[in-house]
Amino acid sequence: MYDKSVCIQHIEQQSDGKQEESGGEVCYYKVYFTRGAGPLENKQMISRDASLLENRVLALLCDQKQAVPPTLTSKLLSERSRYYQQYTDSEIKGQGPFDPVTKAYAHALARIHYMNLGQHPEWLRSATENFEDRLWLRAWRKEWHLNLTIPKFALEYGCYTDRLDDSLSRLVAFLRERTMEGTSLTLIHTDLNPDRTRSMNGSPVFIYWEQAAYGCFYLDLPNYFSVETALCYRDALAELGLDILPALFMEREREYVNLVDNLQFRSILLRLQERLSDNDRKRLHFFLDQEKINDQDFTYLIKAFDEIQCIDAANLLRKHMKQIQSNGQNELVQSPASIMSITIDQLLQNEEEEDKYNVQCHLINQKTIDTKNNKMIDNQNTNINPVTVIVNHPTTSSLLLPRKKRLISSPAMKK
Repeated sequence: MYDKSVCIQHIEQQSDGKQEESGGEVCYYKVYFTRGAGPLENKQMISRDASLLENRVLALLCDQKQAVPPTLTSKLLSERSRYYQQYTDSEIKGQGPFDPVTKAYAHALARIHYMNLGQHPEWLRSATENFEDRLWLRAWRKEWHLNLTIPKFALEYGCYTDRLDDSLSRLVAFLRERTMEGTSLTLIHTDLNPDRTRSMNGSPVFIYWEQAAYGCFYLDLPNYFSVETALCYRDALAELGLDILPALFMEREREYVNLVDNLQFRSILLRLQERLSDNDRKRLHFFLDQEKINDQDFTYLIKAFDEIQCIDAANLLRKHMKQIQSNGQNELVQSPASIMSITIDQLLQNEEEEDKYNVQCHLINQKTIDTKNNKMIDNQNTNINPVTVIVNHPTTSSLLLPRKKRLISSPAMKK
């Protein structure tokens, strides 16, 4: 497991640790061992009952030296078996798009996606067919329509059916388009919530691959990356060899995130109903119909519930908002395009003072975008502020952008 011979001296089973079990029994151990004539060492380990699929995925990622903990898998024969893995610490939080921690997690995930791009082992299930069942999109829909047979539920919530169906249809259409395009299909985790995003020796690792599939890598982005930090992932892909135009990448990433956020927000609203009186529910529906609240801005609703002393409802929304903020989705940070525009202006104005301030820069050759791509970029994309670049050469221009050194380096994250 560590590519070195070790001699196990003693194993102590411990009480439950802090790693979420996620559908499989997890046992915790402290293992004491020696390496040759070296001193006695110890590491905290776990063992977990897992499916054949998860064991195979972990074996593949370990062979590729990806950002997963050192893992000892079975012979990959039985449908379920235990694997043994080094215990991981909680995630190290990055503080925005320029934080080396954010870039480290982006590079680790991008490397997994890039090295498996277009590679579809026969044992890896596909997320590119029957999206509704594979991604559990049909399950909630069935429950929703079952509840609509209850007159009181239908009277109160039936008016939202079309909106939910429209969001789901657009989400499925987005996934089908990305599948037909084919350039983003790879090994994906599909369930990268905070419990699966961990750290080990200061480096990022991803655990619990039981829902892994072959599908569109955009599915792995919303739970970790915000609109401000998503470009870190794009830049990491570009460093590895897959260079997607920033405007195109952000358009697709935001399209997917907005669809998912809308469905998640509606599920929060359903849970909210149980905490409201009949009159308060009527007020909520009024606010929804007037579009005073949406999946990104519901501070108005929190204040309204505070005013009427509906504490449970307000706390539920605060919890949801805190989760969004922890992912950076509500950070008061300028958009990447506006930051880039300001940076270019400053650099051009202070070009002669670069040596004085010791600014480290690099050149990016920006190819002239053809008519088709120009049409796509200018297509009323409200997520990206337009930036005009004057091209003096018929084929290329150069943009001077600031570059920060990567401060975190790990063997598991090197190309």
